[in-house]
Amino acid sequence: MKSLAIAVLGSLFVSTLQAAKTLDFYTIDVEGGKSVLVVSPSGESLLFDAGWPESAARQASVERIVETVKAAGLKQIDYLVISHFDVDHLGDVPQLVSKIPVRRIYDHGDFQPAPGGDPAPLRFKTYDEVRHRIGHTALKPGDRIPLKGVNVEVVAAGGKFIDK
Repeated sequence: MKSLAIAVLGSLFVSTLQAAKTLDFYTIDVEGGKSVLVVSPSGESLLFDAGWPESAARQASVERIVETVKAAGLKQIDYLVISHFDVDHLGDVPQLVSKIPVRRIYDHGDFQPAPGGDPAPLRFKTYDEVRHRIGHTALKPGDRIPLKGVNVEVVAAGGKFIDK
């Protein structure tokens, strides 16, 4: 009877440990902008935006992102979502993936230049090479990102919005 009680208590303890996993958000200060790391209860990760690339005025956001990913106990970024291709969101993805593995990249598709603008600036070209090498999905409103244990639904992408 004593061993049954220990087994029952042990199973309750194990189920309590499993229930204790949390959904964690890390807001990363990337100098004037934000990058957000999400760690699901299953341990998968999603990084939303990559901050700034290096310039004469600032360091690249890559080191802060990598430090945060490691502090969260992760060895890779499962999903990298780039909201749009402005320099403060696109950052330096090639440098980021050289420092920490990224399994899949999500964004809204091809670069759409402003009227009379550069059809594909150098920062996009280097990003485009990386996203094709790693694997890339162009999102549409209503699509889902398969972060285990979390329902991640795209509500807007490429200037279009979800119907409901």
